[in-house]
Amino acid sequence: MQAWKDRKGGLPPAPDPFKNGKAGAYDKACLDWLASLRLRNLSPATIETYRWALLRYRKWLLVHHRGGFKRLSSLVSVRHILAFQQDLLDAAATPHTRAYLLANLKRLTHWLTANARLKHDPLQGLESPRAPTHRLPRYLPLDTVETLLEIPDVSDPLGIWDRAMLELFYASGLRRKELALLELQDLDFHQRQIRVRFGKGDKQRIVPAGCRTFGWLRKYLAHSRPKLTDSAEPGSPLFVTGYGDAFSPGSLGHMIREYLDRIGFQQPGACHLLRHSCATHLMDGGAGLRAIQCILGHSRLDTTAIYTHVSNRKLTEIHARCHPHGDEGPFGSDPAAIAPDSRAKYTPTSGGTTQNPPRSPAPTNQVNRTQPSESSAS
Repeated sequence: MQAWKDRKGGLPPAPDPFKNGKAGAYDKACLDWLASLRLRNLSPATIETYRWALLRYRKWLLVHHRGGFKRLSSLVSVRHILAFQQDLLDAAATPHTRAYLLANLKRLTHWLTANARLKHDPLQGLESPRAPTHRLPRYLPLDTVETLLEIPDVSDPLGIWDRAMLELFYASGLRRKELALLELQDLDFHQRQIRVRFGKGDKQRIVPAGCRTFGWLRKYLAHSRPKLTDSAEPGSPLFVTGYGDAFSPGSLGHMIREYLDRIGFQQPGACHLLRHSCATHLMDGGAGLRAIQCILGHSRLDTTAIYTHVSNRKLTEIHARCHPHGDEGPFGSDPAAIAPDSRAKYTPTSGGTTQNPPRSPAPTNQVNRTQPSESSAS
């Protein structure tokens, strides 16, 4: 196993662009701000997203800025930021992306002003692009999930690995990073629960996964994992690569996407599709919002509430069962009776015009507005 690790190779880490100093005062300001975020114990993932936004603006700055890079106030001026936003708009960047980039630049200039690096905050009064409301999450129908789970060849140890991983993603609704960081000590086979110790914001939670999932995990631990690593210590990774290391979140996403492509699912997404499917199917099964919030690890209940808008089938069933007219009426409960295809259609005549279907006579209890009534005639 160690010989495999010695042959791994790989590319050396890329140098930090901020350290080459091409953007002068802007590079120095970004490095200082990111260092202050580390002192505040922000998560590395959060800092990396901030860093990505700063690099995006830096790339634009190196192309479009005319003049020196010594005056910080000229590098983060309103004129520059507005031009940057306009170029993003011309490049068809989404309102969410433009709002996110501007928000991070505002965080930078606010910190620079608070630390006397700028006399005043140039972006304080600048309005952010109006980002759209939360999009409804995509999810897999239940029959599609079952098709996906049946794809791995469980006669092969690697197929058992894949099946256990897919089952765990769907049953628990874990984020890909949370699953990648699971260790052997996090499994409770007696209670059929998983302890998530590295959740979003470093929060911990207990997540149930069910008998079926733990059955596949037991098979994976018995038949697949020993072929990949010799380590069985409680602190070793649950899912390991051929080198015996923990998987990266990105590689897990690629694996899920490959399986989705194999079943012909064309919509974008990977691991989060299974997370959304888990939550939506829990909602369909009658689970409460609070329970789903605990399983998914959401900080706010309104984040979980988006699944109430997704689960339209359950709402339709509730309406049909509870509303006085939900399943009654002249058409009954047969969907075919009210489908658009069952309605009379206009048929084109030989002259190319459309001919309306004959009208049925007006009911006797309806006022005929084309003929005068007897009372009015008299």
